[in-house]
Amino acid sequence: MTVRVHGAWLAAAWISAACSLAACDGGLPLKPQSGGDPYEVVLVTDNDTLRHLLASVLQTPMAGLPQAEGAFSVRHVDAATPTSPMRYARCLVVAQTGSAPSIKYERDAYARPQLAVYISTPTAATLAKDVGKAAKPIARLISRFEERAAITALKRHASQEGAEAVAETTGWQMLIPEGLRAMKRERNFVWLSDNGSTAMLNICAYTYPGLDNSPGTVARMRDSVMRANIPGGKQGAFMRTAPGTTLYHTTLRRRTHTLTEVRGLWEMAGDAMGGPFVCHAACDSLRGRTVVAEAFVYAPGKPKRNLTRQLEAALATLRP
Repeated sequence: MTVRVHGAWLAAAWISAACSLAACDGGLPLKPQSGGDPYEVVLVTDNDTLRHLLASVLQTPMAGLPQAEGAFSVRHVDAATPTSPMRYARCLVVAQTGSAPSIKYERDAYARPQLAVYISTPTAATLAKDVGKAAKPIARLISRFEERAAITALKRHASQEGAEAVAETTGWQMLIPEGLRAMKRERNFVWLSDNGSTAMLNICAYTYPGLDNSPGTVARMRDSVMRANIPGGKQGAFMRTAPGTTLYHTTLRRRTHTLTEVRGLWEMAGDAMGGPFVCHAACDSLRGRTVVAEAFVYAPGKPKRNLTRQLEAALATLRP
């Protein structure tokens, strides 16, 4: 699928192309497994200016992590390199100059899962003029691809026991990774964890009375609920949102509901633990309460982007 824009690069063209992504599938059977890690992008171009522009867009730091980690990892490949191994990469961004502005997206053209983004521009300066407008749609496009790929994998390896616990606690459905086998249940609250020794992945689901999923209320209620239900390893220690840190929030619209996403950093007051968290909070008007699904990671000394994103894919399956 190709979008041609005469004149300036318009953000609307990027958004339109991104929304049509699902229709761009070669439909070829029995494709090989793509290579590369989730959120890794192979950037293919001979133009140094394009390389710099697009790398800066792709490596914008992900919000809500304790250390700076780019939204995507980028590997550079010379466009003159033969395409045989490169075409099986998980995510490709191919950029060239010398032709009319156009953007083409393909899914699973040579391997599965795979996303290829082809960018053409008359000159690097043409793209540089509006690269800020293009940045968010590009990031959303790749993030949606990775989320869908993670959900597809999660469906094959989901925990039935974990899903049942969430459903019994909240009345809503959500896929839970099968590795999260440790469970703690309280009234209107469930905590699932893999109890990892070097990196611990966790999902909590809970409810609170009232139909208020504004960011301030979600943040206040998470501190109250986590303090009551997740103690630290030391006497009197408890989980809370790390004081003085930034909370990021946005509204996400699903087919069946709208929810508030809040992300930031947690810490164990009275103990040396902390990491990133992400909350999804939705109003359950049928029961007069708010449903929250939260993911949090504890992985001292390790990158946390992909661990957090892995759990976010599970949160994205939350449904009435």
